[in-house]
Amino acid sequence: MDLSIAVSKFMTSDPISVQPNDNLVVLKHLYEKQKFHHHIPVTDHGQIKGIVSLIDFMRVVHNASLDDNDIVYNNNHVKDIMSENPVCISGEATLKEVTDIFLRNEFHALPVTEGDKLKGIVTTTDVLRYFREHV
Repeated sequence: MDLSIAVSKFMTSDPISVQPNDNLVVLKHLYEKQKFHHHIPVTDHGQIKGIVSLIDFMRVVHNASLDDNDIVYNNNHVKDIMSENPVCISGEATLKEVTDIFLRNEFHALPVTEGDKLKGIVTTTDVLRYFREHV
């Protein structure tokens, strides 16, 4: 197996992202209707600002109803729950580098950037899928 393969070859390109000032109802709809690895990049004009996880979301809404009008979804914003300044990698980072980062840390997704612009996201699921297809 080629551990020197670039992340750009197996990452999720052009991921859906949210903005810091979006209400949590926007996240609610994404988690309800989209197929996610549970991590969503936060951008402002394409520039990476943070990342939000399903766990971050659930910590805030755990007592909320499923009604979109619930106050928790409309009075809280993505910026209130996101992790700022996430560890980012370039599309040229290797599979080995990505797995090393995942093994050293407690997160499961890395925004892939070019400069400060979001180009993709790589998750532990992407890495596992790559291993499954190439072993």
